[in-house]
Amino acid sequence: MNNSDNTDDFKNLNLNVSLKDGDGFDHEVKFFQNAESLLNAIPTEAPVFLDIDLDFFITEETVNLGEDKAIPKADEEIESMLARKGPLMDKLWDRTVGLTIALEPTYCGGFHRSLHILEIVNQQLFHGGLWAGA
Repeated sequence: MNNSDNTDDFKNLNLNVSLKDGDGFDHEVKFFQNAESLLNAIPTEAPVFLDIDLDFFITEETVNLGEDKAIPKADEEIESMLARKGPLMDKLWDRTVGLTIALEPTYCGGFHRSLHILEIVNQQLFHGGLWAGA
């Protein structure tokens, strides 16, 4: 199976899951291929828990090629996707109650590229304050 087949198979997966927590509350975990489908699916008043996998910011053509061959999207494209006043974060950031960031170095072209993408996330979402005082 070539890289294109893997990507197509991944895009067609149904990754929506319903879970019950230890207190008996139901939760839905959903995966979205793009910001538009995410924004269309969540109620405007709902609190949001974001899980950002940094390999999302790798070019589609190189994401499955291995650690030394994955190429990030252009910094400007990543910055635009994450801009606090951009179409996605403007709708989500103030409602975000939790956040995880998966570095995914194996799929980002190694730690150097993964940390570069993380620094863009840091600048866009935290104004460079993630490591302040560290």
